Amino acid sequence: MPIALHTNIGYARNRADPTERRHRHHVSAAAVWTLDPTWRLLLAELAGDTNVDNTRSVWPSVARVGAIYTVKKGFDIDIDIDYQTRLNHEAASQTLLIGLTARWGP
Repeated sequence: MPIALHTNIGYARNRADPTERRHRHHVSAAAVWTLDPTWRLLLAELAGDTNVDNTRSVWPSVARVGAIYTVKKGFDIDIDIDYQTRLNHEAASQTLLIGLTARWGP
């Protein structure tokens, strides 16, 4: 029952829209349980991002759970389905996320 812990810290500079916050940050932490070579479960992910609105200081924060299915080893096509709910009123109340990731190599 291997469980991996992941963390992420990000930064983006917004130069396109002067009405939005110029410097944006992201933090997240997640626990992923590998069931077998094809299935992984996102047990929990907690994430927060700088509020885009310059007048608001509270970061929108969310929690996610989900599943990842890998179609083929060596050339992975990960199909990712997640459910997200907010941890505060700055984030969207509920979101269903569906993603596709392609990886190749060893």
